Amino acid sequence: MRLLLDQDVYETTARFLIDLRHDVVRVAELGMAQASDEENLKKALDLNRIFVTRDRDYGNIETDAHHVRAKRIVSDEIKWEE
Repeated sequence: MRLLLDQDVYETTARFLIDLRHDVVRVAELGMAQASDEENLKKALDLNRIFVTRDRDYGNIETDAHHVRAKRIVSDEIKWEE
């Protein structure tokens, strides 16, 4: 998967995703560490990437203007296989 990681995503998480061979770019690499939520979402869309963040105030976002759909997934909602 092509991922764009927000500045609040732990380095451990980034390394884990990279080790799984995901294509990971951090917002800081693009000079966007201080960008707004809307700017980061738009950049992910422009780059055809999934935006990953720990920021809980994204909530559920839908906008027809940019065809952006975002869903907040909390880790305890994920069923991990052992």
